[in-house]
Amino acid sequence: WRDATFSEADYAFRHARRSLDLSPDRARAFMIRTDDWKYVLYDGFPPQLFDLKADPSELVDLGRDPDFEETRSELRERLFAWLRARRTRRTIDSETIEERTGSAKERGYFIGVW
Repeated sequence: WRDATFSEADYAFRHARRSLDLSPDRARAFMIRTDDWKYVLYDGFPPQLFDLKADPSELVDLGRDPDFEETRSELRERLFAWLRARRTRRTIDSETIEERTGSAKERGYFIGVW
């Protein structure tokens, strides 16, 4: 049985990408979550680490705390092992993403709108 969950996010189409001055191919995040920890890696930024037992609301980021380097290293290695094992396909180029960024509503896609 698995003891961790992995996920990835591509926020190339979100306005946050432009606020952070990122190209579409750098607007990515990767995450591993175990019962005790959540480790998030945004491409080009320091990692985030949350102790889910002590801080279930994820309010205290331990991503730069030197006391947790061993935990970050362990989770980072597990995350990269997962990334190396996955299969990916390229379906859209960066120019198209640039053209479509921020236009989801105009194109009929309503994500996170209530």
